[in-house]
Amino acid sequence: MDRSEVLELSEVSKTFMGGGEPVSVLKELTWTVRRGDTIAIVGPSGIGKSTLLHVLGALDRPDRGRLLFGGRNLFDLDDAGLARIRNRHMGFVFQFHHLLPEFTALENVMMPARIAGMGIREARERAKALLDRVGLSHRLGHRVPQLSGGEQQRAALARALVMEPPFLFADEPTGNLDIENSHNVHDLLLEIHAERGCALVVVTHNMDLARMMQRQVTLMHGRIAEVCPSSLHI
Repeated sequence: MDRSEVLELSEVSKTFMGGGEPVSVLKELTWTVRRGDTIAIVGPSGIGKSTLLHVLGALDRPDRGRLLFGGRNLFDLDDAGLARIRNRHMGFVFQFHHLLPEFTALENVMMPARIAGMGIREARERAKALLDRVGLSHRLGHRVPQLSGGEQQRAALARALVMEPPFLFADEPTGNLDIENSHNVHDLLLEIHAERGCALVVVTHNMDLARMMQRQVTLMHGRIAEVCPSSLHI
C-alpha cells in the first residue's frame, strides 16, 4: 500500500492538567490506520478517545511521539503545514457540525475546496454533487439556521468529503441527533466508505454504530487495550 494511504502513530504521549495534577490520556501509543479501514474508538467518557482522534487527524499535537504520513512526521510541520495536510487528505465530522451560519449549505461545502485553491466552478460542482448524494439537493441555497439538525450534520459530512480525502474522522457524529437521524447518518457514513474506500475512524458511545465497523478499539488508561472484530460487518 502507498505510504500516503497509511497513518502511523508512533510512541505518542499526551498529558493534560486536571485538578492541578497531570493526567496522562495517551501513553506511548503506537497504532496504524490504513485507507479502507473502518474503526470505532470506544470506551468510557473522559478516557481520551477524542484526544486520540484529534492527534491522529493532526488537529492536536502530542507531548511526544510522531504521526507518520507519506513517509514523514507531520508534527515536524508548522501549523500552516499541518492545515494544508488536513485540508487535502483528511475530512472531519464532529458532534456539533461547525458549519458557518451566515453561509448557505452550498457555500459551506465549497469552502475547503476554495481554501485549497480550487476554481469556483469545480468547487461548486463538487459541492452540489455531494449535497445531492446526502439528500440535500433541495437545500443548496438555505443558510445553516434554516436546516434541521439532521440536515446540518449531512451538510457537514458533504463538506468533509469535498476534497475526496483518504481519511474520514468522525467524533460522536450522531451524539446530538434523534434516533431516526442517527440511523440516517450511520448509513451514510458506511455507504460513503463503501463508495470511496476511505478510512473511516469514529469515536462513539453508540454501540449500534460501533458494531458496523470492521474493528472496535477500546482505549483504556492511555493505551489501546483491545482490538476486536465486530459482530456485524456492513
